[in-house]
This record gives sequence, C-alpha cells and structure tokens, in this order.
Amino acid sequence: MVPPFISRPILGPSTLPRILIKHWPSPVEFILLKKQISVTCELRFKIVSVPRRKINLSDAMEIATSALPNAESRPGQKEMAQGVEEALQNGTHLVVQAGTGTGKTIAYLVPAILSGKRVVISTATKALQDQLAKKDLPFLAEHLGPYLNREISFAVLKGRSNYVCMQRVAELHLSEEKAKRDDSPTLLEVEEMSDSIKREVAKIATWAQTSTSGDMDEITWAPSERATSAVSVGSDECPGARRCPQGGQCFSELARLRAGEAEIVVVNTYLYGLHVASDGELLPEHDVLIVDEAHGLEDIMSSTVGVTMSAGNFNSFAGITKRIIADPKTISDIVDIGHMLNEVLQPDSGKRISAPLPNEVTSVLAAGRRVVA
Repeated sequence: MVPPFISRPILGPSTLPRILIKHWPSPVEFILLKKQISVTCELRFKIVSVPRRKINLSDAMEIATSALPNAESRPGQKEMAQGVEEALQNGTHLVVQAGTGTGKTIAYLVPAILSGKRVVISTATKALQDQLAKKDLPFLAEHLGPYLNREISFAVLKGRSNYVCMQRVAELHLSEEKAKRDDSPTLLEVEEMSDSIKREVAKIATWAQTSTSGDMDEITWAPSERATSAVSVGSDECPGARRCPQGGQCFSELARLRAGEAEIVVVNTYLYGLHVASDGELLPEHDVLIVDEAHGLEDIMSSTVGVTMSAGNFNSFAGITKRIIADPKTISDIVDIGHMLNEVLQPDSGKRISAPLPNEVTSVLAAGRRVVA
C-alpha cells in the first residue's frame, strides 16, 4: 500500500531542496532499495521545490576545501577570501601578497563566484590559465554548483593567433593543390616550407576539423612554431568574421562569443593590456578584474599600453624620414630632439617618473611634436 503522502529528502546538506511528492491518478513505478517494483494503484507526481537558502562564504569555502585531497584548514586562505568578498561587495581595490601553499586560487574564485558578478581573471602565464580552465573552475562548478541557483559558467579567451585560422588553412591547401596540378604560382610561404612543415600543417588542419575550440594549445602533440604560425593570423592580419570567407567557422570569433556569455572569463595579462589599449574593444563587459601573478602586471602593461621613446627612436625615425623628405634641416632637428630627450632623462635613469612630467621633459616633447608635425 502506498501512503497518500511521501516526503523524501535528497541526501546531502540542509541547503539542498526537499522534494515533496503528492499522488494523483496515473500509473508510475518506484525505485525502492535498489529494487524496481510495480505499483498497481494509479499515481501522478506533483514536485514542489523548497527554495534554497543562499550559502555564505564560510559555507562555500568549507564545501570547496573539504572536497580537496588532503583537505586542511588554512587561516591565510580564509582571511584572503574574506578580503576579496569585502572588496567585491564594497567596490574597492585589493592587493594581496600570499606565500606558496596559501591556496590563493580558491580564495579568490569562491567569493568571485558567490558575488554573481561578471569577472575577468587575468594570468601572466598560460600554465596558470590552463590550470584555472581545466582544473580549478571545473572543480568548483562540480562541488559548488549544486548549492547555487545558477550554473557556474566560464570560458577561456586567448589572442587570435592562438587559434587555427580556417581561411589560412584553405589558402595553403588551395595553393598546394594548384602547384601539384599545373605548376601555377603558389603562396611564397608554401614554396618556402620544408616537407616536414607541410606535413605538420596538414596534421593541424586535420585536427581542426574535429576540434570544438581550434585552440592549438589543446593539440596533444607538439607542433613547431613555424607550423602554428602558418595556420594562424594576428589581429592586424584578420579582416574580421564578416569579411572573411571562413567567418562562419572562425574559432577566434567563437571563443569571443563564448566569453560574452560566460560569468567568468580567463585571459592572459597581455591580452588584457591590449583590451585596455583598444579602449575596451576586445573583451566582454565585466564588473571585476582579478589579476593573478600581479607581480608581472607592470612590465606587461608597459609593453602593451605604454609608449617607448629614446634617442634611438628619433634616430631611426630620422633615417626613415630622410628617404622621403629632402630637407636636411628637418632631419637634423629630429636627431637633435633625440639627443635632448636623452639628456633631460639621464638624471632619472632607472627611476619611476610620476605625473606630471618634469618641465624639461615636456618642453623637449613639445619641441619634437613641432618638428614632426
């Protein structure tokens, strides 16, 4: 005899929903104690989910860390997680320095996930980027996901040259086929390829046919840099998906679409620097930036966002200008500006110059602008 009301809680912590089952006329089967039995009376289910309570940071950290192998209490990790949570809630900046073994990744990922904000995580190395995408984020999605009212979505976005360009593959293949058929002119790049590189390119092209990402870091063998550069393009070479014959199969654009839909996007710091330099054109809109391995941030940002000026730059510019401008005085003035800049910067060599720039420097730069304008 089946009772008129069955309440069967899902096994697990109290934060999970209870499933309440009431009966109406309709045939049904139950699984009871791992044995399937037929129920002769007619039943129909009505399932009611009791709302989950929102778990706090302490609960989430306990869930995440207890699921790790050799789980242990780390006071520094908890302190860092609390600091990250406060910064996210208050909209303030936070700089954290923590030693090896603190568990920094979990300490910033858990509060970032709980915040519900759109987060970009920037790393200095591909190794950490892959660790986040293949290990840490899937781990937290598995263990924290059941406690949240939403899925934990994440994506990895890399520079365009990290992905196979199907248009390049098509061009190389067409050029090679023409050469075999009628000795037609081929791409100079194909002519210069050795047979081993051509085999590598063909192997990458075959791999790309079944890849869902086109990310060449996922290739299980180690292609040469010559081969990967042959089947990829930089942002300055790409006409854009709308103008490209293979735009519908563009792996780079697909990665950008995935990033646009994700809650957490993992990028390398160099790409984020280019995003800043492009006035925010490369990455989707986001609320929070977390920079891991921040000790390398200054150098990377300097190379992507900064401008380098030296006497050598002016000398090089003078050499280029000399070919197109038949005015010895202009060329001489450009070289002089380089020497003047070198002189005014010499006292501060190796030091950081804070804004505003010294008057001597701005005067030389203004003079340089007048010369080249």
